[in-house]
Amino acid sequence: MNRQPHEIVGTADFAELQAANKYRQEQSVLDIEIPHFIPRSFSNADESRDNYYRALQSEMMDNGWSLEEDETSRNSESSICPSKYFTHPTYRGKQFRVYIHELSNGKLIMLPLVSQDEDPKGLGCSIHMDTNGMFYEVRSNRWVSFYEDRKGKRRLNYNAYLARREETKKEHEKVKQVSQSKM
Repeated sequence: MNRQPHEIVGTADFAELQAANKYRQEQSVLDIEIPHFIPRSFSNADESRDNYYRALQSEMMDNGWSLEEDETSRNSESSICPSKYFTHPTYRGKQFRVYIHELSNGKLIMLPLVSQDEDPKGLGCSIHMDTNGMFYEVRSNRWVSFYEDRKGKRRLNYNAYLARREETKKEHEKVKQVSQSKM
């Protein structure tokens, strides 16, 4: 079976033919007129991430963080460039970096970034990287009880189950003793 160079997958001729076909298909799609009553674009905003960062900002505000602005720093053009940082009354004299998150509606949320080593009271936020380094998440440094997470809740349910099981075991033993004493 003889094949032409443009028919062999992986060759440069095949890739060129595929690209040309794709371009023709895209052009034919663009030539179709879309009626005005069909929406042309959708805003698929991820509200869950926005709500997470709003809640995190609310927690930081409740913790007493204040955003400060220093206008004494200057950039290369010698014009005044304000720099922002966070301060907290518990950590007097320290300035902490600002993490800026842009919401899907374009508004900005600013959070204090504090290393967990420098934040023994758990008042700030820190960045947690995924094991592969491709994903990060800003989390609160607050102390989380074992019973607040999934494993802890499951353990509580299991302990309650064991307690119920022990109670029924005692009831069955009582009934068994009563029935043996009657004989």
